[in-house]
Amino acid sequence: MTVEKFPDIGILLDSIVVTGRGAKSPFWMQLQADFIGKPMLLPQTTDASVLGAALLAGVGSSIYQNLESSVTQVCHNIKVYEPDPKASDRYDHIFPIYRDLYDAVVGINSRLSDLSQNRIHHSRP
Repeated sequence: MTVEKFPDIGILLDSIVVTGRGAKSPFWMQLQADFIGKPMLLPQTTDASVLGAALLAGVGSSIYQNLESSVTQVCHNIKVYEPDPKASDRYDHIFPIYRDLYDAVVGINSRLSDLSQNRIHHSRP
């Protein structure tokens, strides 16, 4: 599911916390903020899976009262990438073209993927 579908199912976002490798790129963070039109929050720790496991362990061993309090105590944002309204306006005009292009090639990409998998399958002894 993409962020554009969230309002359709009742999820309203004021901002988005970005983790993983993409969070380490200032260019990517700003591009996402501009494209989505929401502030992108860069947390102090971007390896969310390790941090999540540590917080769950902390709750399980009663270091933290609950998961919400563990997040409040441990998770801090170090930078906010605010959307540039001028850039967001440009993306608003380009996005429908992207959606049309995506819809036009999704079947082709699927066929190429199938072909690639078949080729790999046939090349095995």
